[in-house]
Amino acid sequence: MNALKLHNQAHDANVRVKPSPFFTYLLWTLATTIGWWAGVLDLDFDAKTYLEIVRLLPIYLADGLLIGLVLGIGQALVLRRLTNFNWQWVWVTFIGYGLAFMTGLLVTTLIPSIIIRLRYGIFFLPLVEPSTVSIFLNMDDLFWGGFLIGIFQWPILKNIIPNPGWNKAVLWVLANWFVLGASIFVRAFTHETLLANFQMPVMGVVMGLLTGGILLRFLSNSDLVDNQR
Repeated sequence: MNALKLHNQAHDANVRVKPSPFFTYLLWTLATTIGWWAGVLDLDFDAKTYLEIVRLLPIYLADGLLIGLVLGIGQALVLRRLTNFNWQWVWVTFIGYGLAFMTGLLVTTLIPSIIIRLRYGIFFLPLVEPSTVSIFLNMDDLFWGGFLIGIFQWPILKNIIPNPGWNKAVLWVLANWFVLGASIFVRAFTHETLLANFQMPVMGVVMGLLTGGILLRFLSNSDLVDNQR
């Protein structure tokens, strides 16, 4: 109880204003959408060797860092109305997205490589010289690293919301992870439609709506969002 009381006192000390819940939700979703729109690098590849996978790592990392930077800055501007921790949010989001994208690529490659090696005793892909075997990579593979986003953001988020706990930490991690896993549905929904070229911002809308709603839920017991209730 004393630890919880001390946290809430520290939380109150970092509160700046009492923003409108709806306006906060709207701005958060907009910032997240713009952030995902910044992912301009093509993640669709047909890799035939492990050397190609290695060459793709900087591309996936760069795309993740770009999204994380733009998204982190946008969300930090929203959080500026809530807390003094907003600019620390930029750094953890920047790093989290970069590592999430790169991890997604690595795990996607490692899973079939390990299974085929253990079962058949051969390598899944040749090291340098292409063969008839290849692996198709796309944004769906980001799922495997998506959990890192919430993990990196939580240490800052827990200083912003009242009464943080493991249940809220798990929910935040799973929410971000779920959206990256939902990319397969986004691709299916936008396939051969006018939205086919806007899959990244569509992901941003989904991410913003879900995480923004959870953020407001976390803040619902706080004076931060009671001005319209």
